Amino acid sequence: MCPMMLPTAAFAADDGAASGVSSSPTELIQPSDQSEGADAGASSADTLAAQSESTGEATNTTAKAVNEEAAPAAETGGEGTTAGVAEVGGKGYSSLQEAINAALGGETVTLLTDATEDVTIAGKNITLDLGGKTLTNTNAGKATLTIAKGATATVKNGSIVGGTDFYTIQNNGTATLKDVTATAGNTGSSMLDNWGTLTIASGTYTGGLDTVKNEPSAKLTITGGTFTLTKGNSKGYTGVVFNYGALEISGGTFIQSDKSAPYGQAQVIHTDKSGSATPSTIITGGTLKNLCTRSTAWTVRAT
Repeated sequence: MCPMMLPTAAFAADDGAASGVSSSPTELIQPSDQSEGADAGASSADTLAAQSESTGEATNTTAKAVNEEAAPAAETGGEGTTAGVAEVGGKGYSSLQEAINAALGGETVTLLTDATEDVTIAGKNITLDLGGKTLTNTNAGKATLTIAKGATATVKNGSIVGGTDFYTIQNNGTATLKDVTATAGNTGSSMLDNWGTLTIASGTYTGGLDTVKNEPSAKLTITGGTFTLTKGNSKGYTGVVFNYGALEISGGTFIQSDKSAPYGQAQVIHTDKSGSATPSTIITGGTLKNLCTRSTAWTVRAT
């Protein structure tokens, strides 16, 4: 029935394959011939181009330039305020990537102003506080935010905007997202791609080929947030959450909002198999909505 809002105990099934909810793990195994539409993104180890932004002193800049060496933009400005794009440990930096690179384990990097950068967190355990600001992709074919393998990050309190290709966020390590507003910049790649261990506690996540894609051998836990797929794919299955790995959902709202999606191809939760990895999906809470115009479009598919 469309539009549909389903409690977690009610799912649509196709071709006799039963989908259900259990408080204990339930594996949903798919044949390897099911395929997602071509995803332009891939696992990445990107080289970053840091944004450069200079900050001068508020007064007497000409006179000071004659008599003394100009203070670098990364240093603290006058009257105890922090100059720059981002700060860590009370010190400002001219780009978010510079601040991330300077952060020690356990420290918090705070974005001070809207920035256009593609950044990577690698080799450390830090918190990235977006400070209510917006981090926007450079359109250089990289994720706006990458958490590298071996890194651990909590990302919170702000917006992340994707580019014209590739993912908006890619996690290869261990990450937690809280109060993040993430949007895709294209429909050729998933908006958020997880190869590691990812927990989404809250926030708003919109768009992409899939809104959230969980790769084989990855673990994805969703306890809250709003997830919306805005456009389906006419060449293969897509989902608000497309799962190849281990998926657990205990809360959140999941909306498939493409009302003209082809028969059965745009779903709310899609669990599929890739290679030898056996996927599993456990849903114990949350709200699932399929706003398609075709009553035959599935809310949950697993075969």
